Amino acid sequence: MDLRTLEEQLLGVRFDIHQADGQVLRLGHDGPVVNWHIHSGTTLHSLLKKPQRTLGSSYVRGDWDIDMRQLATLIQALIPANTSPGLLHKRPFLRRLLTHLPHVRQEAPQPRWRDFSLWLSRTCLGDEIFQGCGHYSEPGMSLEEAQRVRARHLIARLQLGPDLHLLDLDAGWGALPLYLAEHAGVRVTALVSNREQLRFAHSEARHRGLDGTVHFRLGGFYQCRGRFDRILGSGLLEHHPEPAYRVLFKRLETLLQDDGMIWLQVRGRSRETPLSNRWHQRQLPTRHSLPLLSDINSAVEHTGLRALQTEDLSGYLLRDLESQAQRYHGRRAAISQRFGETWTRHWEFLLASEIAALRWGQIRQYELLLGNTRCRWPASDPDRSGVGARLPLDIARKIPGLARDV
Repeated sequence: MDLRTLEEQLLGVRFDIHQADGQVLRLGHDGPVVNWHIHSGTTLHSLLKKPQRTLGSSYVRGDWDIDMRQLATLIQALIPANTSPGLLHKRPFLRRLLTHLPHVRQEAPQPRWRDFSLWLSRTCLGDEIFQGCGHYSEPGMSLEEAQRVRARHLIARLQLGPDLHLLDLDAGWGALPLYLAEHAGVRVTALVSNREQLRFAHSEARHRGLDGTVHFRLGGFYQCRGRFDRILGSGLLEHHPEPAYRVLFKRLETLLQDDGMIWLQVRGRSRETPLSNRWHQRQLPTRHSLPLLSDINSAVEHTGLRALQTEDLSGYLLRDLESQAQRYHGRRAAISQRFGETWTRHWEFLLASEIAALRWGQIRQYELLLGNTRCRWPASDPDRSGVGARLPLDIARKIPGLARDV
């Protein structure tokens, strides 16, 4: 790519490129101005040569600066959505082969701020520290309001009550299991990923008088024993390659009571527009952290589970991330002072990369509801009524207006 090619890609935005020698290059003809500050004479050339590989690492190093609110716009301009995806996306047999070759496994990514810091999680998510994708049922809702709607939606959709035992496979800081126990009376076993989360969740449970109802544990779901009426899993597939999905869902099936349900929030990818930002790709827990919905459905079909509902919440996730990025920007100086400039830049570029990928349609957010053969859903679900509740799932999905509810 050269400057002329970049200018042709600018739609509805202008670039003012402030170079290290003081010169300003102006590209584009209409729209808001993006001020891009380059700190060395060779940086611009190297960025234009392979932006999909170098843009993120150069920003984390501090080779250039931009207002965080314009960072996603810059990514969209320099890394076109139609960038060639490479063999991993096109050849499933190569994807499976590379999974088993240790010399091609990518290095461990940086910790996610959602799991890394209670203070930063509160800064970006609010005092209640809900994680997962919210439900924006009305215009103008805040992030906190959307998260509470999601929690109430779960209580109704999963028919939660005091006679049920729920397993949360990724409880984060414990906000969702504590809310469900407090408002639905359900018993909860919740898994967290680190000791800081465990200490905070235990403290919150004692403070709310729920330490006898909600039991937090450190570890993964393969260490779980017993059977549960409901299972929640946000981000469950991120740490597993596609060939392992069948084993994973069979394990979930063994943890589920005969009339139980599994609720999953899955961040997936699109077959038509694969992830073009290579820096973003390297930050994923595994090479295959963004599964195809077809791979998930295929794995479920080889178990005794059945798909009850599939919803696309990509628009909701985009609103979540934009709200988080806005809060991050508002406290950026404090974040940099606490964690250092390198991590601050890493996390803000990752947020902007996720926003850009969602705008392109390269990332999708799915909400899945699974049940086994004796599950009583949807007939007794108070959220469901009308023709969509009476039609077979494959027929109802084809009717305009029912796709989001079926």
